[in-house]
Amino acid sequence: MKRTLSLIAASALVALSFNSFAGGTHSGGHGHASEESAIGQPGKAAKVTRTINVDMADTMRFTPAAISVKQG
Repeated sequence: MKRTLSLIAASALVALSFNSFAGGTHSGGHGHASEESAIGQPGKAAKVTRTINVDMADTMRFTPAAISVKQG
């Protein structure tokens, strides 16, 4: 019985210790600077050729329902 409890305790300790290694060192930082990705960044106001007004109702419906865009 004593050996079984020791084995269970050791197994639990090993299983729970894996969570402490999940975060790594975090040496890369968490800053999401604009040079990482252009997605979600505001465009240059001088280069705007078209404005699309999007409206959302209380029912979470958007008007217009779809927007077609081209790359570039």
